[in-house]
Amino acid sequence: MQIKQIVGGELEKERSNSPEDAFSRMTVTYESNGAEKNFSVLYPTVFESKVIEEEILGGESFLKEKIALCFFERYPERKRLYISDADEFIDVIKSSDLEGIQSSLNRIKQK
Repeated sequence: MQIKQIVGGELEKERSNSPEDAFSRMTVTYESNGAEKNFSVLYPTVFESKVIEEEILGGESFLKEKIALCFFERYPERKRLYISDADEFIDVIKSSDLEGIQSSLNRIKQK
């Protein structure tokens, strides 16, 4: 499996009464068995502040991309994932191979 790119960010409101701007969606594009596939993770943006506050991922540089890789590593068989529980969000990130995540991100950014 080879990760090709990670894209996404905060959602934008389509309607004035929509809560979409309170969420982030990141999509990991990867190649597996010769086929290109996508994995998307959606979560409330406020969860990122806890990650920054606890300095779990080493600062804000490429924070969303690191978060996406943490969930991709944990749930590689999924296509889409929605995280609504802050404790689960933090637990997944804390239990991830953070050195491996950083290494993967460095390889992706070099392309």
